[in-house]
Amino acid sequence: MPTQAIAATGLIINMAGTPIPEITNASEIGAQFNVVDVSAHDGGNWSSKIPTLLDGGTIRVSANFVPANAQHVALRTAMINRTSTAFTVRFPNVGATTWSFNAFVTRYRIPSAPVNGALPLEFELTVDGAITF
Repeated sequence: MPTQAIAATGLIINMAGTPIPEITNASEIGAQFNVVDVSAHDGGNWSSKIPTLLDGGTIRVSANFVPANAQHVALRTAMINRTSTAFTVRFPNVGATTWSFNAFVTRYRIPSAPVNGALPLEFELTVDGAITF
């Protein structure tokens, strides 16, 4: 049977409806439950846990830095202003699956300046509220 895998090339992240250019990698896109321990003395010496709140976590993104690009500037401005902003991630599948959420830009940095390479940008989006899958 042939694979049903999808190439990641073509992933698009929009900030306030406009694509962020030059993205080279994105990771940790999704959600998880926070879990709390509810172990009791009468639990037979076994721990017990329950899921509580869903958390969209932090999406880590790498891009080629374009200093004058309006979206790269907007990311930095949103971080400085501590603004929760609308984002979408559009996957490169046939149906263009799209996930929507609000997030804070909680990291924006140039991690290196390689003598023989592109100037990189790294930023992180900390999800604020629900992700619409």
